[in-house]
Amino acid sequence: MFLFISVLVRLYIIQFSQKELWTNETSKVYKKNIEVIGRRGSIIDRNGNEIAASQASYSMYIVPKEIDDIDIFLKKLSGFIEFDFEEKYKSIRKHRKGSFLWFKRGIDAAVYRSIKDVGIKGINFKKEYRRIYPEGNLLANVIGMVGTDKNDFLDNRGLEGLENYFDSDIKGRKTMIEIMTDNRGYNIFSEDTESQFNKYNGADVVLTIDKVIQYWAEQELKKTVEQNEAKKGHIIVMDVRDSELLAVANYPTFDPENFNDYPAKNYKNYAFLDIYEPGSTFKLITTVAALESGNLVAHDTFECQGSIRIDNTPPITCERAHGIIGIEDAIAYSCNVSMVKIALSMKYQEFYDIIKKLGIGQKTGIPFTAEGKGIVRQPSKIYSRRDIASMGFGQGVALTNLQMCTAYSAITNGGIYHKPKLVKYLKKNGEIIKDYTKDQGRRVISKEHSDKVRSLLKAVVERGSGQKVKLKNFGIGGKTGTAQKAGPHGYKDDKYISSFIGVFPIDNPEILFYVVIDEPSAGSYYGGTVAAPAFKHLFENIVDYRRMSPDRLSGNNIRKDMSIVPNFVGLKRGIAINRVQMLNINYKSFGEGDFVVFQEHSAGNIQKKDTTVELYFGDLRKNETGKDIMPDMRGFTMRKAIRTLNKLNIPYEIKGNGYVRKQLPAPGIVLDEQSVIKLEFSL
Repeated sequence: MFLFISVLVRLYIIQFSQKELWTNETSKVYKKNIEVIGRRGSIIDRNGNEIAASQASYSMYIVPKEIDDIDIFLKKLSGFIEFDFEEKYKSIRKHRKGSFLWFKRGIDAAVYRSIKDVGIKGINFKKEYRRIYPEGNLLANVIGMVGTDKNDFLDNRGLEGLENYFDSDIKGRKTMIEIMTDNRGYNIFSEDTESQFNKYNGADVVLTIDKVIQYWAEQELKKTVEQNEAKKGHIIVMDVRDSELLAVANYPTFDPENFNDYPAKNYKNYAFLDIYEPGSTFKLITTVAALESGNLVAHDTFECQGSIRIDNTPPITCERAHGIIGIEDAIAYSCNVSMVKIALSMKYQEFYDIIKKLGIGQKTGIPFTAEGKGIVRQPSKIYSRRDIASMGFGQGVALTNLQMCTAYSAITNGGIYHKPKLVKYLKKNGEIIKDYTKDQGRRVISKEHSDKVRSLLKAVVERGSGQKVKLKNFGIGGKTGTAQKAGPHGYKDDKYISSFIGVFPIDNPEILFYVVIDEPSAGSYYGGTVAAPAFKHLFENIVDYRRMSPDRLSGNNIRKDMSIVPNFVGLKRGIAINRVQMLNINYKSFGEGDFVVFQEHSAGNIQKKDTTVELYFGDLRKNETGKDIMPDMRGFTMRKAIRTLNKLNIPYEIKGNGYVRKQLPAPGIVLDEQSVIKLEFSL
């Protein structure tokens, strides 16, 4: 009884007599110094999409000497995180008297809170930032990857690529700051405290790259390399007006979050690093040099008998004897003999000067960890006319993909050379601290000769070796390249580099693609058959994405409310729907299949921008249920169509005469007892 009364008295004193004292105690704040590390800056595409970012995480360390029972300790932790029980047990025993041992790094916030709430003795946490790549391996060979820095901070040291080149600018800095805590030890953060943290964050890197174009380039490159069983490949997409890079794709590539699972050779950005003899794509450089030096005029002609011998050296051959041809046909049909004659018409110093003006054989100075220089022989190193002749068609000179793109941009954009740009800005806390876009450019060739170059590239696509990229209503210019690879004992007969470089719209260029496939081995090795199709597919996607109208592409007099209908046939359902929505196109969908098997209006047609496109989904493969699948009957004669319909034993309706122009259902649609086939014929 006495004890009970004593407790009541004590409670009364605390609640009433000492109320103010205890209230003040619980509301007290305390100061303490803590070690902090700023956030590593993000790497962002031109549209604000993060490609590399830092996510707050917590790294757990333990104090082995505070752990009473290792076995019980580990069993408690095993409910929250995965680890090797036996390995951790041995490690703790080995450091039994220690006061610091890393246990797990990069734990996310939810797991951190769960472990902390349990209050396991001997555990402490340190806030760090874990590097993440929201787009996976997108642009990996350019972005690079990170590791632990010299101060043992997680993911704060750039190892390759932009992560390495801009490491000192984007890494978070370590410091000690004074913060406030409450009486329970929890940190109290105010706006002033947060602004202190921001001072130690790294800068963000804003790129010229477009994430969407980069994705398409990588997908098309992977498909092309694998189909042609090639060693590797690269695709560069560049804006010819200012040499801003919109995509830089490499294959094979790697996953930057798991880079140790890949060979080191996969980390390199060979699009900037590799130097190679370009072959026929260099013929435009030869032609430009001759035009600028006054040794070639537009109406000059050349005789090609299929080969030419320079002094007493082995003959230089063409695919065939071209006869008497002008410069347009020489480029269109990639005539080696004509290029030899054009190269030899110049003094080598003249040739050399133009090559150097175009940035070939020298580093561009792009902000990146490694860049190839290339090889252009100085005039004093030219020992025979054969040396000059070989350079005329792209042998005996070596350059990088980046140099070739920048040179082609200059010779097609009106004659202005701009340094290639991969980075637009460095930004910190929203403010630009370094601007990489300031570049007025310099004139390297005349506008007249640039106009002529575009007409030559157009001829290649219209009637020459680049016809595989030709599309209705679009003005494209380009050049194929097929280069033998050099070895220690001369050129190899079974090792080639296949390429295609092209620009559009050809009358007023905006975009350049360069597709390079190294050592295709599945059959053909010609640039026109290996690399050109990849260009065409990318071109179609870019036109869709940027909503480029035919009047901009080919100079046709088409109203501004008109546009080209994109191609959706062959796309998976989800991709097709996403694309029509992204392009703000009105559409209707029919069928239950996984792929677009037919569309109305067809790709390439010019329609009003508010026109509705009908997408028909089906399965182009054999139907596993045994049901009939609607064949593609477009183009069938009346007799052939009826014969096919009778085999299907499905009710049908026909209209008109001539050939099948329209059909319902679309090709690939599964037919059942409710189906009725409708065919429309016309001449």
